[in-house]
Amino acid sequence: QTDNLSKNIKTNKMKNKLLEKVASRKRDVSHYLDPILKISKFKRIRKNREKKDKVKINWVFICEDRTYVDLPKLLAILEQENCDQNMYLGHALYDREASIIHHFAFMQDPTVFKYPHIGAGVALSRKLVSSITRRLSLQPIQNDFSIDASHELSLYILDLVKLRHVKEFCSEKDENEKCATFPQPFEACGHMVSQGALYFAVKTCEKFHKERLPVVKSTWGDKAQNVIYFSEKQDSTIPTVGLDIPNTEAGHCLKTMTIFRKILSEIRAGAKKFIKWIILADDDTILSVSRMRELLSCYDHTKSSVIGERYGYVLHSKEGYNYITGGGGMALTVPLLEKIVNKCKCP
Repeated sequence: QTDNLSKNIKTNKMKNKLLEKVASRKRDVSHYLDPILKISKFKRIRKNREKKDKVKINWVFICEDRTYVDLPKLLAILEQENCDQNMYLGHALYDREASIIHHFAFMQDPTVFKYPHIGAGVALSRKLVSSITRRLSLQPIQNDFSIDASHELSLYILDLVKLRHVKEFCSEKDENEKCATFPQPFEACGHMVSQGALYFAVKTCEKFHKERLPVVKSTWGDKAQNVIYFSEKQDSTIPTVGLDIPNTEAGHCLKTMTIFRKILSEIRAGAKKFIKWIILADDDTILSVSRMRELLSCYDHTKSSVIGERYGYVLHSKEGYNYITGGGGMALTVPLLEKIVNKCKCP
């Protein structure tokens, strides 16, 4: 009992040295760095904590809301490191081949560049935090597109420090319980959303009626209760709904808005009155209907919401904005659908 008490006292003292900040999944670099790069806020947090607890904040730990953290193990790891040096610790990942989402960086050999698995968490020393804040005042981030925050952050600080792989930062739970951190599997938030509450709208064109749509139908399309294939040409063999909108290689705003108007018209007419979510997908999007039903159980369908993979465009300027990339599909609520149809126009 005495040993356990001493261990708990030591752990509590060590806790005061760790600043934990949780960042949301798949955010752009500026959002991952918010706890660090808002200099005045960070200084205020550090000053208040140091004054109250009479200890220095030595580490910033960034993770996802699903990251499991064994705090004593994590603290024991960090205690062995020098927080007065630029330290960047995590579970190292690398690309096997150059990737568009990573801006084709390191085209010749992308395996040489390591970036952290945010699901396992990443630890930044106080010295690295100071180095980053100093750099930002002299060299603001200039990326046009923000896609994968962990990769872009690692690239931004590459000449300051390289990521060091820590085996206790795990990509999944190990049977020997040696992990200090690992991402927990996703779980539904209660009952799955009913099949009848989902409306799957697939954007396609005549060019891919025979090439792509059979793949969609044989994988997930036939597992959806309400799935409609929208094309510029009506084809009864599939069937598709004709939109009378010419197909274009880029800039599908008019096509998307026409689809949204048709869906909202069906809902208002009562034909689809039980619909709560509209899932817009491309004809080369692969998804799981059951997993979608589980995921959407965690969100309120009565609010104006859109869910998908968020990209950022020139976020570090006043003209910047976030958007959902269409390739991975997007799910939006009926209240948001109404707002888009009633208030938005294509340029």
